[in-house]
Amino acid sequence: MALMNRHLEPTLETVFMMPAEQYTYLSSRLIKEVFSLGGEVAGLVPSTVEQWMRQEASVTAVGSVKSEVRPRQHGYRSHSVSPM
Repeated sequence: MALMNRHLEPTLETVFMMPAEQYTYLSSRLIKEVFSLGGEVAGLVPSTVEQWMRQEASVTAVGSVKSEVRPRQHGYRSHSVSPM
């Protein structure tokens, strides 16, 4: 965005202000990617979801087969998870 602003108006300065974490949108794809690479997702998802992801990862690692992710809490959609 800053590069496009500079292209459109060279004298324009672009300032990026990072919001507080509680006001930031995180996509499920980003959470899955961070988790699959061994990153910490505590605090980004409810603890029950994190526990479920760890359980799924251990089951998937044993079977080496793609699984369907179906959290059992209201408000979460089904989506695919790649094998770990």
